Amino acid sequence: MKTPAILAGLLLLLCCFRAGIVCAEARFRSWPLTAAETEEVVVEWLRHNRFQIYRIDLAGRQVHLTAERDDCRLQIDLKPNSPLATRMKVETDRTDAAMLLEQHL
Repeated sequence: MKTPAILAGLLLLLCCFRAGIVCAEARFRSWPLTAAETEEVVVEWLRHNRFQIYRIDLAGRQVHLTAERDDCRLQIDLKPNSPLATRMKVETDRTDAAMLLEQHL
C-alpha cells in the first residue's frame, strides 16, 4: 500500500516545482493525504534522493522540514487542512532546484 503513497508524493513534488512553488512567494497547495501520510511520503522521497532532513514541530500540528543536499536547500511547510487533507508549501534558495529534483523523478 506504500507504493501509491510514494507515487503520490513524487507527483506532488513534481507538481509543486512545475507550478512555480520554488520562489520566495510560494503558496500553500492542498494535497489529499493526512498530514502524517504527506510527511512520510515527502521525507521518504527526500531521503531516497540523499537530502539531509531537519524537522521542527510548530503550533497547530504544523511541521516545518528543511532538506539540504550539496548546495540545494528546500523549506517545506505542512499544515493539516482537514482530517484527510494537508496543505504544503515548498520553497528553495536555488532557481534551478526544480530541475535538479525533476532529474530524480
